[in-house]
Amino acid sequence: MTEEAFISSAAQKDAFTDLDVEEFEIVATLDMKTSEICQDMDGRHFAMKDYEIGVTAPPFHVYCRSTTVPYFNDEWSGGERAARDEDGNTYYVDSNMTYSDWKKTYVKDAVKASDRELYEKYKNILGNNVPSVDEFIKIRYNKGDWEEFKAYSSSIKSGELSALANFDLYQSVSQEMNEKLIGIVTSNNITITGKSKHSVARVIGSVEQKRNGVQVSDILYTLINNESEIFLAKQTSDGLSQKFRNKNIEVSVNPDTGNIIQVNPVFSRKKGKS
Repeated sequence: MTEEAFISSAAQKDAFTDLDVEEFEIVATLDMKTSEICQDMDGRHFAMKDYEIGVTAPPFHVYCRSTTVPYFNDEWSGGERAARDEDGNTYYVDSNMTYSDWKKTYVKDAVKASDRELYEKYKNILGNNVPSVDEFIKIRYNKGDWEEFKAYSSSIKSGELSALANFDLYQSVSQEMNEKLIGIVTSNNITITGKSKHSVARVIGSVEQKRNGVQVSDILYTLINNESEIFLAKQTSDGLSQKFRNKNIEVSVNPDTGNIIQVNPVFSRKKGKS
């Protein structure tokens, strides 16, 4: 979807140029799923020479729904633009109304009762680390973010992840693992295809469990270094598990799926087993 939005925006730029459009305007979606950056960009206009995708023109982020229209510097008023209420029903407002104006005028309570109830549930789990209500709603309706948020909250609740760790840190570590580990080939020719949610928490560590975290770079080194000790694969209730160990950490991988199961610092193990 994001790549299609990029291509569409580039084509829009070419069309505006062919039509001698001098300025363009950003049009965001009027509903409660719209990102903060698109809320702020809605109604802003720029010269065509400043048309730069990702900076002055959409997409501004993954799954961006904003678009562009020609801008004319006159006082003509008329027409309507679509908006959606909290239940997804479409209605129409004045075309000159910006996102900020729409929200002040039409959004009496931006949070549905069911979402508010869900927010309170996670607030009880996360305490001071709970995001703002508005940010929670954005996470709630983004499938990828929501899955990570649930995994993060579950790790906090179980004590597997330190209560000092916020969701931004969790997402940052998850992204770093994706970038540095997915697609690599281990020293015994296993292609890493994914990671468990459990492994993300293990990388960060837990004060409550007195378990230090590990560096993603150390995981990479352990998996590709020919000097790492490789144990025979063992059958577990969740499938095969094979350990890679060096002096600092050990990494468990499912050799059938290429999924990283978990990681642990070696020095956290009991004396005599490190």
